[in-house]
Amino acid sequence: MKEKRWKDGAKIGAVAVLLLLLVGGVFAASEQSNPTKQSPEAIKSVIAQLAKSGGTANDMFNNLSPEMKKEVVKNLKTSKVVTSISPTEKGLSLQSSGCRYLQVTRSGQNALGQTLWSYFQKIDWCYDGSKITSKTRLRWGEVYFPFWQFAGHIGNLEQGGVNQWSYRAWTQGEFKLCIGGDIG
Repeated sequence: MKEKRWKDGAKIGAVAVLLLLLVGGVFAASEQSNPTKQSPEAIKSVIAQLAKSGGTANDMFNNLSPEMKKEVVKNLKTSKVVTSISPTEKGLSLQSSGCRYLQVTRSGQNALGQTLWSYFQKIDWCYDGSKITSKTRLRWGEVYFPFWQFAGHIGNLEQGGVNQWSYRAWTQGEFKLCIGGDIG
């Protein structure tokens, strides 16, 4: 009788171990194939491939898995805006005569540190020591990744200028992330 119980116990134990191995294998396989567990490098690589694909970016995006589409969309969103001024304000001497320029750039970056878009304003001017003798102002937007569009200038203000002792300019641009297809 003890021998039969031992054999039944061994069978139950073997079945339990087999179930644990099967269930453990399923969990391990699901973790390995889970695209939300993708490394930032893998997601960055897919986004870079989309950027290089040109006019076929929509087709390439539509062929991604629903999980990878979510990761791409998440990482194409702006997470940080950086402003740079060239030349630096310290390098400008507003007291002396001559010609100068100033360019301000605002760039949107994703969570992976990639620059998605930039908005520029560049002002060139000449100054004779008491007034501005000429000035040129340019403003424009650039996009560096697919699905981003520069929608245009939506704000503008200028004060002063030629034959004045000062000039101020403010501008605002709009960028849109437009992804077609089912993003799941």
